[in-house]
Amino acid sequence: MWHFYIVASALTAGVVIKIMMTLANRGRFTHGGTPAAIDKNLSFALAVILPLGALAIYLPLGRPDLPSEPAIFSNIEETMLRQQALMKERPFQILVEQNPDDIAALLQLATINFRTGDFRESVKFYKRAVVQAQKTNDALLRIYAVSLGEMQVLAANGVVGDDAVGTFEYVLTLYTGSPIARHYLALAKAQRGHPEEAVAEWEALLAEGSPRAYWKAQVRDAMAKARRQIKAAPTGKQED
Repeated sequence: MWHFYIVASALTAGVVIKIMMTLANRGRFTHGGTPAAIDKNLSFALAVILPLGALAIYLPLGRPDLPSEPAIFSNIEETMLRQQALMKERPFQILVEQNPDDIAALLQLATINFRTGDFRESVKFYKRAVVQAQKTNDALLRIYAVSLGEMQVLAANGVVGDDAVGTFEYVLTLYTGSPIARHYLALAKAQRGHPEEAVAEWEALLAEGSPRAYWKAQVRDAMAKARRQIKAAPTGKQED
C-alpha cells in the first residue's frame, strides 16, 4: 500500500510546484526577486502545512498493513472482463443478428469469448468467420483458420482432437509452410503415442525461419515433453 502513498506524495508535490510557478508567472513576486510577506506565507502554507495536513489525515485512517498493490488497481482485470461480456451482447451480437455475414463482428465475438474463457463459443464464431471468408475469398482466411484450430485445442483442454487436426490440415492446403499448423499436427502425433515422429517434425520446423520466431518457444517446450515421454517409455515398446 505504501507505493500508493509515494505516488500520491509525488502528485501533491507536483501540484504545489505548479501553483507556485503560476503565481510567479502572474507577478505575485516583486521585481527585485524578493518575495512579499503574503508570498512567504503562501509558500509556507503550500510547502509545509499542506503535506502535514495530509499526514494528519493518513495517521488515523491509513492502513500500512495492506498489500502493496493499491486498491484502486486491484479490480482492473475483473472490470475489463465485465466490459468484454457487455460488448459481447452489444454491439457485436446485434451486428451479427442484423448481418450474419459480418465477418468483423464474428471475429470480435470469437475474440471476446476467448478472453472471457468461453472457448467453445469462440470456436463457433471462428467457424462462421472461416466459412464467410471462404465465400468471399478473404485474403486473411488462413489466419482465421489457424485461430480456429488453436481455439479448438483450447476448447479440448490442450488436446489436438480430430476437429483441430482437420482444421490444421486445411490450413496447410492454404499455406504449406504454416509453422503453427505443422506444430499442432506434430503435437497430435505425440498425443497419440508417436512422440518420435513428432520430435522429428519439430526439429525440422525449428531449423526453419528466424531463431527468434514467437512460436519456437512453444515448439521447444512441446519437444522437450515428448523427449521425456520417449525416455520414460519401456525400451522397444511404443504406445500406439
